[in-house]
Parts: sequence; C-alpha cells; structure tokens
Amino acid sequence: METNLSKYLRARRPIIWVHSGDYKEVDTIVTEATKEYENKAIFEYRAFGAVNFETKVKSDEIMDLYSFLNILFSEGVKTNVFLIIKNAEEEMKDAKNIALIKKIAETRYSNSDYNFTVIVVTEAETVPKDLEKFTSILDIPNMTKDEIEKYIWNFAKENNVNVDKNDVGEVAISLKGLTKLEIDHVLNMIIESKNNISISGRDIIIREKGQIIKKSSIL
Repeated sequence: METNLSKYLRARRPIIWVHSGDYKEVDTIVTEATKEYENKAIFEYRAFGAVNFETKVKSDEIMDLYSFLNILFSEGVKTNVFLIIKNAEEEMKDAKNIALIKKIAETRYSNSDYNFTVIVVTEAETVPKDLEKFTSILDIPNMTKDEIEKYIWNFAKENNVNVDKNDVGEVAISLKGLTKLEIDHVLNMIIESKNNISISGRDIIIREKGQIIKKSSIL
C-alpha cells in the first residue's frame, strides 16, 4: 500500500516530520516506502546515540547528532541516504544541528545528484522555524477494521495463541483508534488473562483504552 511517505520521497522532500510515538509502525512505513530504492542506506539516531536500523544495537562510536550528520553528509552524493531521528527533541532545538540539517536540505534542492532525506519522528508539534520551508508533515492514519483483523491474526501466529474467528471482527472494532504499539499492549494483556483472543477480553480492551486516553489527557 502506497503511503504519503512514498509520495514525499518521490517528490524529493528533504525533511519529513512524523508526528508519532509508535516507532514500530514508523519503521514499517519507512521500510515499505524505501523498498524500491537501490543503493540505499537507512540510518537511525536516538537521543543516546546512533543505532543500527535493523537490529537496534547502539553504536559505540557515534554519540551526538551533529557528528553523525557530519559523517553522513557526503554519503548523499553516491547513496540514497535515509536518516531517521527519533526521541531527540532537545537535539532538534540545537542551532548547530538545525543549521546542518538545513544545509542538507538546501544541497538536495540545488544538486539533483544529492539524495539525503531526514525523517524526524517525534510527538512534538513544532517544526523549527529555520526548517519549515523544507519540511513536509506526515500523519500516520489509524488502521481500518480489516487491517486490524489481519494484524490480530499475525499477532496470534507470532505469539502462538488462538483467535476466536467468530469474535475477531468485534475485537477489531473495539481496537479501532489505537496505534500498533497500543494494540500490541492490549492484546498482550488479553492473552495474559484469557489465554486466547476473543470478545471475552472486551473488558480488558475498554480498561486499557481508558488508561491510554487518561495518559493522553494528562500529557
């Protein structure tokens, strides 16, 4: 399924700002949107340093965002570089980091052979002023009922638990509006209590959705 991320990448948008805290879903979308690109490299940076995008193993060599950006800058000439920045709100306020990301964006616009895309994943709403004109906003839509049903079946298979096929539609409806991360949490709570996934776990779904709403309200 094509996403807006795919369209932004084809349009050579240099900075994409993703409003999300569901890193698992973001990784899935990035992997899908970049699968047709040859000669590509996907990098990931978090507040504690660089990590391998596939394994999530932390690098002992890269400790700060500015150094990482400097190392990767020239790679965009010969490679399709995708840098995903997660959970680095404070570093995205640093003037040096913003200036270097802006330089990457300007280089992409001025040089058709330069391919470097910065994807910022954060729950913060505000895009730094100096980056606004280079940035596209990506909102991740909630899954449909059919997509949730498919996700439930995959989850059950991965966790070796049974699903009541007569109930899966109602369970999917009850889970609408949640992210994949939140659905994982609720389904784990259900199988911990019920040993299977069925509508008998609806009370758990209602309770957990209430907790999610309460936390959102507090935040």
